[in-house]
Amino acid sequence: MVSTISEIDASFIDKLSSLSGQNIRICFQCSQCTASCPISYVDPFNIRRLIRALQFGLKEKILRSDDIWKCTMCYECYDRCPNDINIPKVIAALRKLAIEEGLGPKAVLDTERNILESSNVWGLDDETTELAIEELKDNLAAKRITFSTKPRAKVVYFPGCLSLYLNRAQGISSAIIAILDKAKENWTFLEELKCCGHPLILTGAASEEDLKKIAEWNVTKIEESGAKRLVTGCPGCLQAFKDEYPKILGRELNFEVVPFVQLLSEYLLSRRRRIPFPKKLIERVTYHDPCELGRVSGVFDEPREILQKTKVVSRYVEIEPENLRNSRCCGAGGFIKSTHEGLSNDLADERLKTLIKTRSGLCVTACPSCKLQLMDTVLRCDNEIKIMDIAELVAQQLRLL
Repeated sequence: MVSTISEIDASFIDKLSSLSGQNIRICFQCSQCTASCPISYVDPFNIRRLIRALQFGLKEKILRSDDIWKCTMCYECYDRCPNDINIPKVIAALRKLAIEEGLGPKAVLDTERNILESSNVWGLDDETTELAIEELKDNLAAKRITFSTKPRAKVVYFPGCLSLYLNRAQGISSAIIAILDKAKENWTFLEELKCCGHPLILTGAASEEDLKKIAEWNVTKIEESGAKRLVTGCPGCLQAFKDEYPKILGRELNFEVVPFVQLLSEYLLSRRRRIPFPKKLIERVTYHDPCELGRVSGVFDEPREILQKTKVVSRYVEIEPENLRNSRCCGAGGFIKSTHEGLSNDLADERLKTLIKTRSGLCVTACPSCKLQLMDTVLRCDNEIKIMDIAELVAQQLRLL
């Protein structure tokens, strides 16, 4: 990658280490990151070489490289790194520096503008947001399910952009709300809440001031509601509220942040069962571990407990050996779907192959992005395996929707 001595910026590694909070110098080039990287299976992308170039201070070549936009932020490299270097944070810092130098992809810059100006990733106006909420309310009302928007409650449900706006993902929101209603939970949906801003953190496409404004707005509204818990079905939103907001705000939040699959497990398996066991689905079923929910947030047991201990399905099979911490990224994360759609599809195709090997008729997951990505892949590859969110499966078997 080196062509002349003049290309070396010795101060670059120090600046990047400070921005990312990672000591990049301690990487001894063991290649564990490259060996575990899902992109390396479908593209010449080599994260080890990128880190080596950072150590040499090749600033301009790296920031102008397409490679920094290929990472899916699946965190498998960090999981395997013997020196505990959080490479996704390094990539996010590189992306931030690239944007500051005017080198950000249009899709990234458009999303930044949409979130900051319209509070959602697509830049939809307030009227469209109101229509989306009203449509969700009407669909649930037809099923005699209450959509709660009271100002105070013990639980706040935060759907995230995908589950609120996209028709194919709205089934997740409907299922979660139906289950909250069935459990007689004291919950609410706060219409004032904005996009969590997690995409801006993945891409480095926002200033600390902008991120702080988003975090302060959402946290203040939730704390004003008196909620003890924030529940979401989106692993990205979970990561934003649980891991990123406390750092951005410099304080702990006055409420617990939990993935809905954890609350669902409590409803079904606690000694004071809030809802009955769902009717058994006579089907062979497997579970896809989302990267952000699994490797990043450590949620592995709850979805399996729901599928196995409640016997909601007749036969559950694992995607071995690519399950749990070894789960292969579906290609929907890290903003790669917007910057490198072909690579995203290649990753999804590879993941579908592992699903097919389980001979399952249904694959459930617990992430709107994973659900949509795998659904698109099934259609593109003309396969018959069904894709559902675990909340949708339980709501279906409870005959709620």
